[in-house]
Amino acid sequence: MSAVSAFKLVLLSMMAIVALELVAKRLRLPPAAALLVGGAAMAFAPGLPRSPQCAL
Repeated sequence: MSAVSAFKLVLLSMMAIVALELVAKRLRLPPAAALLVGGAAMAFAPGLPRSPQCAL
């Protein structure tokens, strides 16, 4: 994975976190529940890297 791809992945993840936080507030859910669902969805998304270095 190139540095640009890794940077794009980090930016996309941050945007997803903000969006999930807003959805959780709107639905009056705990933010942790929304982040858990979002993380599970990202784990099964095709095309994302599965290397331990990327996860850490």
